Amino acid sequence: MLREERLKEIERILHEKGRVEVSNLSRMFNVTEMTVRRDLDELATKQIAIRSHGGAIIHSDKILAERPYELRILMNREKKEKIAEAGLSFISDGNKIFIDSSTTGYCLAHSIPNEKRLLIVTGTLSTAVELNNRPNLQVVFIGGDLEKETGTSKGHFAELMINSMNFDVAFIGVPKITPNGILTTSSVDELMIKKSVIKKAKKVIVLVDSSKVGEPDFLELCHVSEIDTVITNNDIDEEFLNTCKEENVEVILTDS
Repeated sequence: MLREERLKEIERILHEKGRVEVSNLSRMFNVTEMTVRRDLDELATKQIAIRSHGGAIIHSDKILAERPYELRILMNREKKEKIAEAGLSFISDGNKIFIDSSTTGYCLAHSIPNEKRLLIVTGTLSTAVELNNRPNLQVVFIGGDLEKETGTSKGHFAELMINSMNFDVAFIGVPKITPNGILTTSSVDELMIKKSVIKKAKKVIVLVDSSKVGEPDFLELCHVSEIDTVITNNDIDEEFLNTCKEENVEVILTDS
């Protein structure tokens, strides 16, 4: 394998797993550990990775870059739209709603009827623009640093704004959930925003399709017992369903 091919494969693994180890990569590519270290040093120079003891972790600015927002919206679109439609039943006139940066959250925003009278807070440009076309909605956009790849606000100022608000209902999505109910993400900024939202909402609803259940992502957000409702499609992992039942978490299943 050529060096450029090896670097691309290491980058792919970083995006998928969040971290790599020198010893494992050495065996995988049948090269010396010194060669792997040089590869990781180059990825660190390109700000793709951050070197750590014995390996590297993905650079926080690159975590979401492998799947631009527009492409992620198209993945499992039919499932996301059905999940979003089910989420509408939790929205009543006069509610103060938070919708996060997940693509299923965008589908929810797209499906909100024009006649609804709501105050909706979001930190995602595409969601804010979609909602701002509705005559009866008051849209609050969270300030902060704007992520170029996703059009999402992040950082200290975004957290400060959320911590000063209270929500009737918050809709969030996550990249990965483990069968035993650990909600995980790959982004430090997303982690802090979602943690703040969970604390400030009367009701937290997780919108997630069945493809998200499996191995954990890099960072743990919370356990499913800390949220109120999960809306997903009906081919969701059976162990995850049992976990929700044990924790008395409501699960709403939509058609595949």
